[in-house]
Amino acid sequence: MTDFTMFDFKVTDGVAVATFNRPDKMNTFTP
Repeated sequence: MTDFTMFDFKVTDGVAVATFNRPDKMNTFTP
């Protein structure tokens, strides 16, 4: 397994959080 993931999708507390793995930046999208 690699530490770098292109797209990571997780659902927390019924909220879909999309996190993009960036070298120095992380983008989180919440509906």
